[in-house]
Amino acid sequence: LWGDNAQVKFLSGVVDVPFGQCNAELLARARANLKKHFAVVGTSEKFDETLILLKRTLGWRTPYYVRENVSTKRIRKKDLQPEVLAIVEKHQTFDCELYRYAEELFSEQIAHQDDSFHEEVQVFKLLNDHCARYLSDLADPEKFPGAEIQVIGDTVFSLLREEKYDQATLVLGHSLRKYPDSPDLHNLAALIKYKQGRVEEAKSIFVEITRRWPSHPSAYNFIGAVLWDAGDIENAMKNFLAALKIDPCHRGTVINCGKALAKFNKRDDALNLYSFYIEKNPRDGEVIWLWKYLAEGTIGQPSLL
Repeated sequence: LWGDNAQVKFLSGVVDVPFGQCNAELLARARANLKKHFAVVGTSEKFDETLILLKRTLGWRTPYYVRENVSTKRIRKKDLQPEVLAIVEKHQTFDCELYRYAEELFSEQIAHQDDSFHEEVQVFKLLNDHCARYLSDLADPEKFPGAEIQVIGDTVFSLLREEKYDQATLVLGHSLRKYPDSPDLHNLAALIKYKQGRVEEAKSIFVEITRRWPSHPSAYNFIGAVLWDAGDIENAMKNFLAALKIDPCHRGTVINCGKALAKFNKRDDALNLYSFYIEKNPRDGEVIWLWKYLAEGTIGQPSLL
């Protein structure tokens, strides 16, 4: 029953059509239903674009996802013998027509979007690569903003490691329009400038963040890291300690301050700092790794930023 033109049968509403008896009338009905009764028509080949269309049309939060149960034995079109492919195409003629019509509807919907649509899709693809560890929080409306900001941070850090500054700037610019009052995102804006060698611009942004959000530790941590790389050790430590005074378990500061203490042979102080953090965050693999290798005396001293 479903061996030929199954999509036409489903979308026409006439599902009990025997094999080989699908016709142009059913195709016309399927096309009409597709146009009349669906708010969004998309395709799996344009999956991310379809999701952003759904988000915009239905007022969704950003629909992050991960791929699961992906088959490693899926037969591809190019793997089929020509005579097999010819048989398949012979019995899917009306489905192929319906698919081409769906692509036309999809293109029309895209054409009606504003100029920001393609940027949103591009940013979504970059962010979605880093969403897996936050999916449960992203599914919770109350936790969604904080989780999305964490996804943005992970994405920007990843792009900076690869020196993809244009993409990092694109992600952050788009995100700041959504969350203009996030000190974490403003910190990232300063960090991007720092990585681009625009040190004074970065410093001015960090200082402005400490003025606007004096109880937010991230800016003090980043200022400390910038000063550390510039060789101003005394003021770097002052900023690390200011951040820890606000939040003794601020992850980035704990990591940076621990490395700084180890650099000055204050290994016990660094171990105590890491131990206190691990007690509160026992599943943080990176800090556990730092504690272990510092305890063994084998930890290196990379740049803090």
